[in-house]
Amino acid sequence: MTCRICEKDYSGIIYEDDDIIISLAEKPVALGHLKIFPKKHYTIMEQVPDDEIKTLFNTANKISTLLFESLQAHGTNIIVRNGIPAGQELSHFSIDIIPRRQSDNINFEWKPKRASPEQLEAVKKKLSETTSDISIGKSTETREIVSKKEDNKQETIKEQNGEKNYLIEALKRTP
Repeated sequence: MTCRICEKDYSGIIYEDDDIIISLAEKPVALGHLKIFPKKHYTIMEQVPDDEIKTLFNTANKISTLLFESLQAHGTNIIVRNGIPAGQELSHFSIDIIPRRQSDNINFEWKPKRASPEQLEAVKKKLSETTSDISIGKSTETREIVSKKEDNKQETIKEQNGEKNYLIEALKRTP
């Protein structure tokens, strides 16, 4: 049984098929602010099956292009508010696509927190330990990626399917 997006009346629906609903946001940040919902009820992203996540984000990519072409947007923000602490207002997973223009005065900036090298290393260790079981892709083919560590030593990371491990890549970008 589907929840019809938690029993709200979405009169602003611009597209609907068997899997997704695309609607104008009820509280838009900018004109043309859209939301993509899976038709099946999932509270947070971690509950959404991989194939449905792929469909949702491919759709977000196409909707972003649509906003550039139809509303002459200069940019877009694609946002997932995953859980109440992240600002999720409805108990149903969704993706926001917000068209942006130069000088639109929409502010998504935040003040980065300072972290010591020790704190970053502790977080890296904890995340590395818990992500060792994650596999991306369905192939068992592996390849090696060489990354430079802070001490200029090289570390070899096994990865699935020839794809970069997004968690490892994110850790490499950590300031």
